[in-house]
Amino acid sequence: MHQLTFDQFRSGAETGALLSVTIRALGAKFRIEAETRGGDATLITRRDKTPREFANPIKAFSLLRELGITEYRVDAKGWRPDEAAADRRSRPDRAEALRASHDAYVRIKLARSLADTRPTLSHDDVMAEAGAVIDAVERKSASAA
Repeated sequence: MHQLTFDQFRSGAETGALLSVTIRALGAKFRIEAETRGGDATLITRRDKTPREFANPIKAFSLLRELGITEYRVDAKGWRPDEAAADRRSRPDRAEALRASHDAYVRIKLARSLADTRPTLSHDDVMAEAGAVIDAVERKSASAA
């Protein structure tokens, strides 16, 4: 089976090289496959060249519509939606990295705030300034009308 990137799939659709297109269920995922003049092909990811899989078939429908492909077959024989829960991958490494990144961000913001030497304003002063700005905009809007 040939492998086609999104751009190659688009070119095939535009030139008429795709004879038929099928969205095929494999477990809890869906793949886009095509019959081409050179044989069968599957849509692959650009980055790691693995078959492009869709957890939601509507995403596959949308992609085909974007390519101008409005007629295709859906083969759901291999669909096993109960595998979706088992297929979810836990990413504790990524979660920890996000926590550490957020912690560093908060520490930097706090350090900058504590190092700020400008005089502080009370809540009432801030609200009075905001009210003055709103009043000025309303007066300008009323005079323009």
